[in-house]
Amino acid sequence: MPSKKAGKGKKAFTALYLKLDSINDLARNMAGEKSYLLASKEAGGYRLMSEGERIGEGRIIYWAQAKSMGRYLIYVADEETGERVEVVNDVTARADHYKSQRIPIMELAGDPYPQMEKGALKEIRVVEAKDPNALVRALINSMADEEVPKILSFPAGKGRIIGSLTLLEGGEKVFTYSKAKTRERFSNISYDYNSDTLEYTNLVGGSSKINTRVINLSEQPEFFKI
Repeated sequence: MPSKKAGKGKKAFTALYLKLDSINDLARNMAGEKSYLLASKEAGGYRLMSEGERIGEGRIIYWAQAKSMGRYLIYVADEETGERVEVVNDVTARADHYKSQRIPIMELAGDPYPQMEKGALKEIRVVEAKDPNALVRALINSMADEEVPKILSFPAGKGRIIGSLTLLEGGEKVFTYSKAKTRERFSNISYDYNSDTLEYTNLVGGSSKINTRVINLSEQPEFFKI
């Protein structure tokens, strides 16, 4: 984790660094968004990072480890072949580059923000939704036409939690969560609006389905305490 700390007595802009399960989760987190990735060198490779939600005087930084450095992270999500993620320098080297999302990478000399002190995060309220499928439907219906729904997932006890930091908005940040209907790790919740059914899967749904991208955290985040 980042070693830099915020100075005492100062309202420094700090970050909560949340490690993701894989670089695929990082790419999926950026799917459909016009943005960029940050990178810093670490032992054994690189840390790739994307800026996330604002929380109080700071921000969430999602990160994953990569073995190599490049100019772009390439992400392809195909109904037949699944996901493909690569760190590359030449975006035109593959024949299917026109179907991919290219995310530019900017390497930094170190991590972008000091790490948030433990116990400093008090701005996130945790609220449970009784039915996980109702949570997903509400999230899908709250999105603008061009937005791709996103939900966080992480292990908790013997099961998994899914939740959103954007569904409920008020004077404080709210994490709306529910217990997933499966213990297995998944990367997509596919909603078929013809049959009004949801499927927890690692495949990308077809044309009659709305896909909610699932961002898998490697562990339970500090703010989730029930």
